[in-house]
Parts: sequence; C-alpha cells; structure tokens
Amino acid sequence: MKEKARVIGHTSLFNEQALSLEKLLNELQYPDHIEKVVKEKLEKPDIAEIASIAYSGEGFDYPLCKRMPLTRLAVVTWLLQKTYGEYKAIGVADDIIFETFRDVTLRATLYYQKTEKVGISKEDVIWFRHLMNVNIFKVGVLQFQPFEMIYLDEETIGEHYMTFSKEQKLSLPNGAPVINCHIQRNADLSSDRVTASLQDAKDFFMRVFPKKQFQAFLCYSLLLYPQMAKRLSPVSRIRKFYQLFMIIGECNDSEQAIENLFADGKRKRLPQMSSLQKMAMDHLGWFGFACGIIKWNNNKDGGTVLLSRRVRLRGVGSRICCLRHGMILKCSVCLRKQCSILASPGRTKEPSPPSYSVHTKRDAGTCETARVPARYGFCGLWRAYWMRTLSSIATVS
Repeated sequence: MKEKARVIGHTSLFNEQALSLEKLLNELQYPDHIEKVVKEKLEKPDIAEIASIAYSGEGFDYPLCKRMPLTRLAVVTWLLQKTYGEYKAIGVADDIIFETFRDVTLRATLYYQKTEKVGISKEDVIWFRHLMNVNIFKVGVLQFQPFEMIYLDEETIGEHYMTFSKEQKLSLPNGAPVINCHIQRNADLSSDRVTASLQDAKDFFMRVFPKKQFQAFLCYSLLLYPQMAKRLSPVSRIRKFYQLFMIIGECNDSEQAIENLFADGKRKRLPQMSSLQKMAMDHLGWFGFACGIIKWNNNKDGGTVLLSRRVRLRGVGSRICCLRHGMILKCSVCLRKQCSILASPGRTKEPSPPSYSVHTKRDAGTCETARVPARYGFCGLWRAYWMRTLSSIATVS
C-alpha cells in the first residue's frame, strides 16, 4: 500500500461498532492531568464540526494542523470513537486496537513533557493519518504498516540518498507488498519481545489480509545504521535488533538521525541522556540511516519462513545456513562455495526434514548437518523445539 495523504472520510454519524467516549478514555489511559483537560475540551459544541473536516483535502496540510494543540488532541480523540469501528470491521481484536490507539497517549505525554501544555504537534496530526486510514497496527512492542516496497534512491525519488544493488531490486521490486516496521519512542527492544512481536505480526497480517502476499518486513531507521550498531556492546538491545535485519541500503545522513534522536532535533547535552545520545555527542560521524529487511518465504503449505536471522556458533562466530524445500541460501562464512544442501526427497509420503548446514571451520568451509523435523521449519524466531535441537552447536546472537 502506497503512502497516501488523503484520509478516508469521517462524519458525525457513528456506526454500530463505534466506541463510547467513556470507554475510549478508559482504554487510552491518558495521565490524569491530560485526561481532565481533554474531557473539558470534548464538551465544547464545535468539536464534531471540526472533526468532520479535520483530515479533508489533499496533501498533508490538513485543516486540523491549523488548530491549537489542545483542539488537535481533542479532535483526534473524538475521531478514534469511529475509527474503532473501522478497525473492528476488518477483524482486529480489541487488545491490538487499543494498543494501537495508545500511540496518541504516548505522543500527548511527550508533547506535555516538552511544552508543559496539553495537546499534540502538527507532526503528530499528520502521523495520525495512519490511524484514520486504518493503516497502522501495534502488535507487541512494534508498530506495523501495510506498505509497498520503496527504494529511496535516485531512480525512485530523484535524489542520490541511498544506493541499492540491482539484484536486491529484482528480488524485492518497487511496489511489492511489505510490512513497514516503526519503533516508538522508548520501545522495549529486548530480543524476546521483538521476535515475539514479529512472529505475532506475521500471523496477524496473514489472517487480516489473507489476499495480500507480503514479501518482507521493511524498516528504515537510524537504529539499523551499521557504523553505529557495530560499535554498541554485543549485549545491546539495539545491536540485537539491528542483527535481525539484512541491511540493503544506507546513507551517512547524520542530520536526519539527530532529528529523530533528540526531541527538538538539536544535538546538545542533556541532564539525562541515553547511550545513543551520548554517542552522538562524541561521534556524530557514526550516525546515519539504513534500510533493512526480513524477507519472507511464503510456502505452498501456507507457512512463512523468515530468512535473514543470523545465528552464531559458540566460539568462532560463524553462521548457520537454513535450507528448506529446495531453497538455497548463500553462506556468508564459507568463501569457497555457497551451501547447496537440499531437503532430499524422502521415500515415504512425508518429505524428509530440511537440512541446516553449520560451518564449523571458517576457512575450510567444512559442514556438519543438523536435522530438524520439517513441521517446525525455520522461522528465524526460535521455536523452543528448534533451539533445543541445535543447542549443542549454536546460540542466538
């Protein structure tokens, strides 16, 4: 789905699944001082009229952007009552809907911390078009957006921003259906929660959008910039997040990175600073933006395999290559040849288990083979059985 500015129409007429304001406010969990002011504003008689044209017109210059910060927040809150019914209409469960809506709470809280005023910014209004278009979903700790693949290069945007290989653009063409990943401020990026989020999101989108053959998770982020990520501690959550993705493009746009890293977009010393902010103060050249993907393999049996996950052998830091149902993955460790072990045809009705080639000698490229029952597959998200099976030879990086 392409990025679009136009928002589906909202009117003052609510459908059967629209949410009551009381229920919505309970679920949004605004801090008390914000909820009190928003409630008072929602009692004003002109809110419904303002809401009816809040996201009208073309482009991102929405009428709501011209309103005061408190009015913006009150109108977005009001519109969520109807948006709830639109999410329900496509089969989204309440827990995911309300987790998705709480992005409004997060941004209102951050706005208050920055300005000491109740409201949201113009940029927040523009961002919430995704909510109004029922085009963003929070599943676990990450936000996900149905999207169409786009390469931010000269061919696509007319500017030499990033460079992508021809092979990459052929394997995942411009316009291919993908899931765009977004990372909220202060998101918990612990490995178990991120991988659970990816697995649950994959299941969610296959269920809610069964006709869409999504081909990959996509993420454009400063957290994926290799020069920065590789300098983090091996146990860093950000580094582990970075290692989940295959980096296909990057640029040394430190200015764009700083705009995302600091609340006001300016690099300066703060009383309390994150490890990344401290790093940015001392080593600005380490920062930039990168594009990463986790590619899906949509199997004929309906299962999905995520291919980019790296697993390191204890001691030597080598990687494990996964091969399933005739697929061949190029091994990044063995320099002499690509790993070409295939799941051999079994003599029974059931196919034989797929093979995983483990390179135990970096230079010689010698392989040992571990067998895993085919029904478990290799999803990159470490099913318990798979990890027990390989625990004697591999450990998750």
